[in-house]
Amino acid sequence: MSSLFDMRMKHKTGQMNETHNLKLARKKIAQIKTAMNANKAKEEQS
Repeated sequence: MSSLFDMRMKHKTGQMNETHNLKLARKKIAQIKTAMNANKAKEEQS
């Protein structure tokens, strides 16, 4: 999978055919960050 930056550059220059992948990448990043923050909060409570 390409980096989000690369995907954004391809989209802006018109080289990207499957633009829905941008949304999927952002969603995946948000899910990972949410899981990391949940683990961090869980550790702080212990």
